[in-house]
Amino acid sequence: MNLLYYDYFNNLQYVDFNSFFSHERTRSLLKWINDLNDGVPLWRRILLCFSGISAFTNVLYVILVIYGKISSFFWGITGAILYGIYAFAYGYVGDAQLFLFFFLPMQFVGIYLWSKELDNKSTTRVKSLKFSGWIVVGFLSFFLAFLFYYEIPMFSKYLTSSYLFERRSIPHLFDAITNGLNVIGQCLLIACYWEQYIIWIFVNLMSIIMYSGCLGTSLDINLLLVWIMLAISSSCGLYTWYHRWKHSEHISSMLNIKV
Repeated sequence: MNLLYYDYFNNLQYVDFNSFFSHERTRSLLKWINDLNDGVPLWRRILLCFSGISAFTNVLYVILVIYGKISSFFWGITGAILYGIYAFAYGYVGDAQLFLFFFLPMQFVGIYLWSKELDNKSTTRVKSLKFSGWIVVGFLSFFLAFLFYYEIPMFSKYLTSSYLFERRSIPHLFDAITNGLNVIGQCLLIACYWEQYIIWIFVNLMSIIMYSGCLGTSLDINLLLVWIMLAISSSCGLYTWYHRWKHSEHISSMLNIKV
């Protein structure tokens, strides 16, 4: 879900906040005009406009997931298709493959699993990871980070002939880790675990570091604002799901006492 958050807030890039800096004063505040001046093809600029539709569908998805509604997956399917196509067009290879090849099919898995976890208010029940579950999460995180460390550059070069962090080892490592954690977070989401938001927040903090210029990467105000807002949204989700889990545990304990 973190990349679905990202899709919504990334559409702030209709406005290019980097134009406020002195070294970018020659650029317009509007991304459409900057893309036109940079020679971006018309069909790509049209897809930039269409990405606004995916932003709307994905914000509905995010809100409905926080409230545990199975209808969220309908909007997740729509948003994954629209943003996946847009991401391919603009060369966001990591996002594109996750949206179309992972997040899209996982929406259908989510519908199936959540349908088995609904309470009498048509809201999904919330679970909590045990210690053994955290061991599995740790192992899979390491494995996926290792996999993406080599896969993302290969896939990116195949499609665009380049990879943004090819000569920057630490941002490259962060890129691999965050992609792996996005997969883990989505799996925890469809399995109804509140700890998914711990994963999302960790991804957000790593991404803030990546785009703040601290790792030798260029400072990108657009992306920095995106990930700061994502961290705030994930914190709200953590609060909501954790308290839903605690409430369900309290009710279960009360029922056991009565029995």
